[in-house]
Amino acid sequence: MRNILFPIFLTLLFAKLYHQASPSIKLIVEKIDVNYNASIVDWNHVLNLLPNDTCYFSANVTFLSKLDTFFFLYSISLMKGKGKYETFFKNGPTNICSSFKNLKGNAIVRTILNSKNFSKKKFPTSCPIEPGFFYIEDFKIDEKLLSFNNFEAKFIVKIELSKKVGTALVNFINLKVYAELKDLEKWEKENKEKLAKLNKTMEN
Repeated sequence: MRNILFPIFLTLLFAKLYHQASPSIKLIVEKIDVNYNASIVDWNHVLNLLPNDTCYFSANVTFLSKLDTFFFLYSISLMKGKGKYETFFKNGPTNICSSFKNLKGNAIVRTILNSKNFSKKKFPTSCPIEPGFFYIEDFKIDEKLLSFNNFEAKFIVKIELSKKVGTALVNFINLKVYAELKDLEKWEKENKEKLAKLNKTMEN
């Protein structure tokens, strides 16, 4: 089972963008939670959730001091019984500075750095990372990011960004994406009923 789910979720994490097959699954982002170290960065983000459950994510970060090292770690947790999540996969830490060099290293990091799935973006491109302002605008998160169409689950993607202090990694951004994959026909029926109730409420 792990051998099947592993590539599925790697794809979800942007390993393969804009798959052209007609999906039979709906990707629904419920919320994104972020904690950050205010002594290292200043962070702001906006999650725009549309009535059709399409999601646009924008964020900006200001590095308040120079980063000589930069690491990326992510994990995936699947919802089990009684609403509890269990870690399914964990990867990292990946040295982002190494990925900057000729865009080698972690495939997911390379894909994010190369992605054109933003209306606008400004990423660091080399290390050390000098103090400054970086951003992404209107990153669209939907089922086109998937390369499969027959899997349902509730899950959390956790992303940690950190720097090295001595031999220890110090996190400065912790991001959690709460999402669900739902059968498309089931979602269309539920969404139609939801919109009908909303329209009825507005008419009253």
